[in-house]
Amino acid sequence: MNENFDLQRSIIEEDIMNVVKKNEDNVCASYLISSDLDINVTLCMHRVINAAYQETKVSTLKLLVSTCLPPPVRKCPRLPEKREKPQPLERIGFSFENNQSLLNNSAFSDVHIIGMNYENNEIENLYAHSIILSCSCSKVLENLFTKLKYLAANDKIEEIPELYSEYSTLFKTILYEEKIFKLELVESISTQEFITILELTYCGKTINLEKKFLKGRIDELSLLFDAPSLKNFYDKCDLFNEGSENIMQDFYSKLNTNFFGKKEYADVQFKIGDNYRYANKCFLFVCSDVFKVMFTDGFIESSSSMTEINLFEGQELTNSIEDQIKGCEAFLQHVYHRQPVFDSNSVCTILAIAHLYNMNHLETQCEVFISKSINEENAKNGSEEIVTLYLFSKLYNAKQLRKLCLYYMTNNYANYLPLIQNSLEEEDLIEIKTNVWPPSYYYTELEKYEKEKANYESYKKHLQHFTNFKRVQSLLSSSTNNCILQ
Repeated sequence: MNENFDLQRSIIEEDIMNVVKKNEDNVCASYLISSDLDINVTLCMHRVINAAYQETKVSTLKLLVSTCLPPPVRKCPRLPEKREKPQPLERIGFSFENNQSLLNNSAFSDVHIIGMNYENNEIENLYAHSIILSCSCSKVLENLFTKLKYLAANDKIEEIPELYSEYSTLFKTILYEEKIFKLELVESISTQEFITILELTYCGKTINLEKKFLKGRIDELSLLFDAPSLKNFYDKCDLFNEGSENIMQDFYSKLNTNFFGKKEYADVQFKIGDNYRYANKCFLFVCSDVFKVMFTDGFIESSSSMTEINLFEGQELTNSIEDQIKGCEAFLQHVYHRQPVFDSNSVCTILAIAHLYNMNHLETQCEVFISKSINEENAKNGSEEIVTLYLFSKLYNAKQLRKLCLYYMTNNYANYLPLIQNSLEEEDLIEIKTNVWPPSYYYTELEKYEKEKANYESYKKHLQHFTNFKRVQSLLSSSTNNCILQ
């Protein structure tokens, strides 16, 4: 016997030897048969029967016929683990610190503030944006610039200087010239002190506040500008829940309520067909590098009172104007308060806008929404929606959505083949086929296993047929010898 036979063959050999040992006195011969070839079995059976007929010295002949099965088949190939379903994740979104790029930035600033910098004893110019100051954490600045914007929007410019008396503790002059609000700080307030109010308004926090000012002076500024959050921030006091997050949430709440979508306070209009939606350059500047370049590098007139932009210029959209308008509105909701409202009809339009203007956070929000709206059962059975989304994701480089569509198509390849073979490019088909699950090599190994298993069962059945006890007894029944075959 071959020592390398596996466990099953070893058990067979052991059983044979045990039987031979127990019947040692009655066994005349022992035959070990290989069933690799059927003829070996047949010849062996003939030899056994002939030996039984030709035996004359012994009235009873007991023969033990042992058979050996072919090597058992290999183990059934293991099905490779199924790839985990991709889950699109939102990228880290807009940070309030992004507003810092607007802080004291002259780009499309409509507020110029002049004052004394006592660190170098020089007059200093500060730049701000009236729409942001109208939402300030300082109640004084909020009220002042809400009034100023209202008067400017309603052509009541002559009333602006009259506000001076109400705010004389803070400003020497308040003017409106060439569409710019010009204010001069009183001598008791330095530009360094005023910029802490701007920092808190724009970013929800101040930089190096503790190092620059004594606590007593912070208390005075907090009272002068009616900005309790300044004092709380300095004291690191959360009694009034005045963290940066809360300050900015309050800011965007005011912005959305007072200015969102209002033409009289806008300096950008987006054209969708014959319809318009309105926005402000400063917020578009912050949330998109494309708009930043557009407004600062001379691609469009950044100083004009109203800049018109065709939001979908160069895009071949097939959805309705209504859905395009919804997409534009959701895009602006993201710009103004970071909470766009999606629906299944407009989400692809929003994703197209996000891609066009390089707004990664909005793009991933769309991908997450789309992935959650996919019907799982339809996707497994072969859905045209998945194929359409795959093509869409390629067009707008929505990598997470594309990966999810690939998951469905590669894991249910047979169901998708009729849908994709004429609609996708060759490189896409190759990628899908390469990543099919289960992989092709698994089916190759499984086919080999099934073939070997079938051969093994065939050999086994053949041996059982030739070594069947009753069949051999019937062959010997005509003999005058009293032969017993075991």
